[in-house]
Amino acid sequence: MKVLMFGWEFPPFSSGGLGTACQGLTKGLNNHDVKVTFVLPKAPIGAKTDYVKLLAAENIILDNIDIKEIETLLIPYISTETYSERYKKFIRLRERSPGDFNSTIYGKNLY
Repeated sequence: MKVLMFGWEFPPFSSGGLGTACQGLTKGLNNHDVKVTFVLPKAPIGAKTDYVKLLAAENIILDNIDIKEIETLLIPYISTETYSERYKKFIRLRERSPGDFNSTIYGKNLY
């Protein structure tokens, strides 16, 4: 049997607890001879484990799908401190050149 899983983290590319849960699920499935392909939003090319095939959605080329990125301060595997720093930097830039920013950014306490 083959299983396709999607998630936003998987060890060692983790930012919380979901990755650990997905790791346990995929290990359990592997123990029952299930081949798992796990798709992450971003990961280094060639990221792999012994028991699951890891793919990064950003590296998958599909002819029939247009991917549109949105402006956000969120990036995978970011810490609370790094998000706070990015938010403060964005606010300073927007205050200096308000005409350059026409999108809405999530608040400072989102993370």
